[in-house]
Amino acid sequence: MADTRITPTLDLTVGGQSKSALKAGQIQVSANGLLDAATGEAYAGISTTTSSSTAELNFNDGSIAGTAVASKTAVLGANKELDEFHTTALYLGAGAGTLVTATAAELNQLHSTLLPVTTALVNTAASAITTLATYSTTPVLAGVSGKTFTPTDVKMRANGGNVATATVVSLLETTSNAVVFSATAASLTSGQWVSVATAGAIGTQIGVAGTANKSLFLKATSGTVGTATSIDVIVTGFWA
Repeated sequence: MADTRITPTLDLTVGGQSKSALKAGQIQVSANGLLDAATGEAYAGISTTTSSSTAELNFNDGSIAGTAVASKTAVLGANKELDEFHTTALYLGAGAGTLVTATAAELNQLHSTLLPVTTALVNTAASAITTLATYSTTPVLAGVSGKTFTPTDVKMRANGGNVATATVVSLLETTSNAVVFSATAASLTSGQWVSVATAGAIGTQIGVAGTANKSLFLKATSGTVGTATSIDVIVTGFWA
């Protein structure tokens, strides 16, 4: 049986210029007009053309809302979030904002994994620090598993009398013997607090992170603490 289907041809006239002969119908789109190929609807007065190149439009292909994708358009997620963003400068606040000048290392010191700032006041009896070959039997600050301690301030005080026999009383880290703070006997008079600002005191490791898991102990050098009955130590710092 012969094919009886009718296949019309379409005359498309753009800007008044006919492109083919009319057989079944004619659609004419004027200059700046738009023909919707899906619906067959024609729109007039379209005066703005797309200036983006194919390469520029392709930046949208493969972008994921809320996820940073290399060399693709950044699209915020439902909560205006983006999982990662790299920048050489960060400004916060309205308008031009304020430049954040803190380094990444400085900001990391405030990271939520840090334990709270610790201030410990420990009284160590003279009898516990009279053996010069060892540390005091009770730590001033006990170590925390997997954490390092950074002291930010240390103060020391003799009680019940002056430190007379020992030449120096030091706060040290176990194993490494790193001296966090030391005070000469002359500076350790009974009832007087000694700090890094006191003559004869040295805060060698103040502001320096110690060794993980290590405790801080007192130790006397070249003798006992003399007539002092105990030594008070205040240590302030943070764990990380």
